[in-house]
Amino acid sequence: MSKPKINSYSEFQPLEEIVLGSTFAPDFFDDVKNSQIRDGLQKIAAETEEDLQGLKTTLEGMGVVCHKPTANELGFKPSIMDYVNKQGNAGFTETKYEDDSKFVFDENVVGEKDTRDRSYYEKGRNLIPVPPLNPRDDIITMGEEVLFTSKVWNFKPWMVWFEKMYGKEQLNMSIYDEDTQFCDTDFIMANRMIRYGYLDPSLDDTLEIRELGPAARKWIEENPEIYESEHFQRQCAANWSAGFCAPQLTRIGKDCIVDISERADIDQWMAKTYPQFNYITSDVGGHNDSVFAMLKPGVVLTSQHVSYHDEIVPNNWTEIHAHTTVANILPAREWTRIKKQNGGKWWAPGEEENQQFKDFVDSWLEDWVGEIEETVFDVNVLMVNENTCICNAYNEELFKQFKAVGIEPIVVKNRHRFFWDAGWHCVTVDVRRKGGQEDYGFLSDLKKFNNK
Repeated sequence: MSKPKINSYSEFQPLEEIVLGSTFAPDFFDDVKNSQIRDGLQKIAAETEEDLQGLKTTLEGMGVVCHKPTANELGFKPSIMDYVNKQGNAGFTETKYEDDSKFVFDENVVGEKDTRDRSYYEKGRNLIPVPPLNPRDDIITMGEEVLFTSKVWNFKPWMVWFEKMYGKEQLNMSIYDEDTQFCDTDFIMANRMIRYGYLDPSLDDTLEIRELGPAARKWIEENPEIYESEHFQRQCAANWSAGFCAPQLTRIGKDCIVDISERADIDQWMAKTYPQFNYITSDVGGHNDSVFAMLKPGVVLTSQHVSYHDEIVPNNWTEIHAHTTVANILPAREWTRIKKQNGGKWWAPGEEENQQFKDFVDSWLEDWVGEIEETVFDVNVLMVNENTCICNAYNEELFKQFKAVGIEPIVVKNRHRFFWDAGWHCVTVDVRRKGGQEDYGFLSDLKKFNNK
C-alpha cells in the first residue's frame, strides 16, 4: 500500500492533511500521592485532551485528514513513576533510551541546580520528559519532505512514527543522523548569561536583540578570568548546537523567512539542502510563530515583538496587529502575583493558590512550561486556507481586522495554552496542502518597497 504524499510549501494553501500532538493521559499521574498536585495535573491533562479533540473534530469537519498518535503510541511510558528511580531522581539520558532502561540521571550528574551545565536545561533531557504536544517545535514540511530540525530526545519517537506513516524517502533526518552542528550566536550566549546571573536580567527588556550580543561581549572583555573558567564555558559559552527550532522557519511559497538570532548559519544549511526556496534572514529572537504569521498572500499578522519590521513585512502588504498577552487578560494584581511566584513563565487557571502544585511544576516540570509573558497567542494561528483561520480564543478587535481582509476566524478553545505555552500552530504539523510552490512576491516586494 502506498504511503500518503507529503506536500506543503506555505502556511496558508488549502490544508488537506495534518498531524496533531498529544499530552500524557490523566492516569499518567495516578501515582502522584499528593492530591493537590495530582488533581491539578490530571485536570490540565484531561482538558488539554478535550481541546485537542475539539481541534481534530473541527478540522475533520472541514475535510482535513487528521492524525493524532497518543503519547503511549509514540513510545512514552504510561506512568510518571516510569521516569523515577528508587532514589527519587527523575529524568533520562539518550543513551539509556536505546536499551529501554530507566531514563534517569546518575546522581553525580544531577548535582545542584546552580552548578548544572546548560545541557541540563535542554528540552527532553531532564526531569519528567516533555509530552509530545508540540511537534512543530522540531518538525516542518519543506515542500515534498518532512524535515526534523534537531535531535532532542523527545522527538525521536516522532521520527519512528513519521517513518511508519510516510516512509523514510519522504523524511529528512540528516540533522539527527549526521549530528549536524549549528553555530551559537552571541545573542544566545547573552540569554544564558542572563539565566545564570552574569548579566542583568533587565537587559532582556531594555536592549534590542542585536544589542544583547555586544553587551555580552563587553562583559566578557571586562571579566576575562570568569569567561575563561570551566564553569562559565560549560554554562554559557557560544559553541555549537545540534540543530535548531523548526519555527525559526516560515514558508511563503518560493520564499522562506529564517530567524538566525540563535543559530548563525541556519540559512546556509537550508540553502544547500532546499535550494528551491529563497531565504530571507532576520533576528526574531526565537519562534517566528509567537511573533508573526503569514495569513495569506499580501496579509501579515504581527505582534509588538517584531523587532526588525522592515526585514519581514513588505510595506505594500496589509498588516494586522495582535497585542493581547496574558498580562492583558488577568487583573493587574493577579498577574503581578503570578510573576512573583514563577517569573511569569506559566499560568494554570484554578491553581493560583495551590503552592504545592506550583512547587512541583517548578521543580520537576520546568521544561513543560515556557515564557507566557512574551507570547501573543493570537499570532499562533492555524490557517486552513487563505480565508479560514483557527484561533485559540475570541478577540473582538482582532476578528474585525480578520474580516476586513476576508478571513473567517474560527475559535477552538485552548484552555491551557498559558501552561503549555502552546497555541494551535505549535501543536500541529501540516503535512499536505493543496497546490505547488508558488511565487507570492514576498521577496520581490521586500526589495521593491523596503529596499531590501
